[in-house]
Amino acid sequence: MFKLRIEPTPTESLAWAVSMIAASRQFARGDENNADASGPVPGYVVWHADARYRFAPGWSVLAKADNLLNRRYATFGGLGSNFFRGAGSMFSAADAAPEQFRTPAAPRALWLALEYRFAQRGDR
Repeated sequence: MFKLRIEPTPTESLAWAVSMIAASRQFARGDENNADASGPVPGYVVWHADARYRFAPGWSVLAKADNLLNRRYATFGGLGSNFFRGAGSMFSAADAAPEQFRTPAAPRALWLALEYRFAQRGDR
């Protein structure tokens, strides 16, 4: 895994940042011999961005975007038995078979916030 954050501060009242997380492929939990037919969980690269603008003493507006490019990826995989392989995907213990289950990552998320910080001792 590799993480990178670039956080320039062009002015005292404005700060912004771009973050990148890159992860290599990984074998699913339970696939100790690395021979699962589904293969490893693929690697991924995901980008995040955030910004803060201080417009008055104690006041800031914040904006944040996670998974900026809305990339679809999985963060984890595990082998297990799928018992829902009967007709119409109904439960059927007789038809159970090993299958890889993957954890999907969160889609793009956007936040906008207004913040006020009370003065602390020594901030005067």
